[in-house]
Amino acid sequence: MFGGGVTHFMLHNDKLYAFSGAWGDEPLKMSLPGLPENYHLERHTYTISMHETLALWFIDSHLRGLALLTHTGKSMVVHEGHPYSIGLTSMKPSASLGILLDIDGGPVDREWVWNDIHPWQLRVLEGSPRPSLLLKLHLLRSRSLLEGKVTEKQLISHPIPALGLQVTLLFKADESGRLSIETYTLNGTWEELDSLKIPENKLISYTIGENVPLVRVSYSPKTVPATISVAQVFIC
Repeated sequence: MFGGGVTHFMLHNDKLYAFSGAWGDEPLKMSLPGLPENYHLERHTYTISMHETLALWFIDSHLRGLALLTHTGKSMVVHEGHPYSIGLTSMKPSASLGILLDIDGGPVDREWVWNDIHPWQLRVLEGSPRPSLLLKLHLLRSRSLLEGKVTEKQLISHPIPALGLQVTLLFKADESGRLSIETYTLNGTWEELDSLKIPENKLISYTIGENVPLVRVSYSPKTVPATISVAQVFIC
């Protein structure tokens, strides 16, 4: 997507990357997890979803990359790897920005033609200023979900975006305990934003009341072992 900045996929040496940034600034570059091993043999779907404060990269409908679009002064990679990579970049696209599909590859001394890509395989859809995401929380830097986990100690979730968004958390465990809501700072640290008492076997709903960049949760049961049955967020 061009017009003051660019957001795209890049495949290089069998690794898939997400790029996003404003012209004149160093763009955000993140390696993305989940590239199918057979990507060169079978068809897969690669999607970028752009919103007012958020860029999302999907592979076969699975979220693999997330960038907060805000004027930070410098692009930052918060995390690379499973379940999805996270970064911050200074690009803030216009809501009416045009789209250019630019497929590059091969020798640069001649016009390149991809033999097996047809225009009907490429889609540009009218988007929405705000995202609509329903996500199950993962363990920090892991493919594993919090749901179904039996814990005898503190469990920390993978970060989720919150800047300019409404984030509602659903959480339930079979033992009472404490749920800490933490926010990311530009110093690279995580600080506690709020703390909740978790009742035994009761679903709680909590909406993040502060406009912060990223949030994550940590659960510490009062009695062990404890099993988490619901750990989800709705982001809009």
